[in-house]
Amino acid sequence: MVVKRRFIRIEEIEQKTPLTKGDVLELVENGELSFSARVNLKRLGAQHPKENYAVCGVFDYDGIVGLYGKESVQFALKLQSHEVSSVIVKQPEKVKRWGSVGTKFGEIRSSLVEYRSNFYKCPAVNFLAYVRLVHEQKLLHAVQNLGFNMANNLVRGYGQQMDASLKADDTPCLQTKPITISPDNLRLDLEEIEALMGSAVSQLEATIKKPQTLTHPFAQIIHRVLQEYPDIEAGDIWELIKNDVIQDGRRKYDIEAVIDEMTNDVVNWFGRGDTMNSMKYSSFRSNTLPRVREFIDLQK
Repeated sequence: MVVKRRFIRIEEIEQKTPLTKGDVLELVENGELSFSARVNLKRLGAQHPKENYAVCGVFDYDGIVGLYGKESVQFALKLQSHEVSSVIVKQPEKVKRWGSVGTKFGEIRSSLVEYRSNFYKCPAVNFLAYVRLVHEQKLLHAVQNLGFNMANNLVRGYGQQMDASLKADDTPCLQTKPITISPDNLRLDLEEIEALMGSAVSQLEATIKKPQTLTHPFAQIIHRVLQEYPDIEAGDIWELIKNDVIQDGRRKYDIEAVIDEMTNDVVNWFGRGDTMNSMKYSSFRSNTLPRVREFIDLQK
């Protein structure tokens, strides 16, 4: 029985796609593709884009996350373990034990991370999250980062003055901590590769020449619409994508859930890292859409 999987390991690249490992690493280094990772974590902090990316929910998660471009490039340049602090949750259906910050941590008197006390529903689409939230003394956090030996030396060196300053900073504090991702945890998203290459690259029997690629996130979404409706007009494309964004459940065209908000006049989406990008309808109609149609014509 053949099992169709969305996420593959690095060593499976040449088995599952027509690309080589070198091709994929170059795409990642150039910011055109990002790694995913298999994780099993507790007490992640969901970030809400409409609340200034404040933590609006705490949850456990056993599934696949997307890595930001910066962390992905680090893995591509040196395939060893690296720390990450924030990720993109790619399988919301695998979220467990969702709750508010207050429910999970109780009364919070001090915080190094912005959060909301109100209860928010767990998103049904991809969303951003801190990999680990803790509520502990800032002193403990500092000592762990500094190293106990160095801390002991500092205490002996500064004496009572150091001791007094440490005691003054022992209030439990809500804060984030990074986790370490090893190369064995890395995965590649076949849907992202297919969208990037503009064809179903997972089918090995297909003869695929490396085409000019669409790297613009919104252009990739337009391309998916045109694959289904080749003769659709600009206004209908815009409306179709807008309805895809506002509906509940998994998005059909914006499969990576990069679009944050879309109105009749403008679309806002997440770029690589934490950047927010915008495009007006007029620019979409006169520039982006014609380029996508031209790209499709070149593939025929």
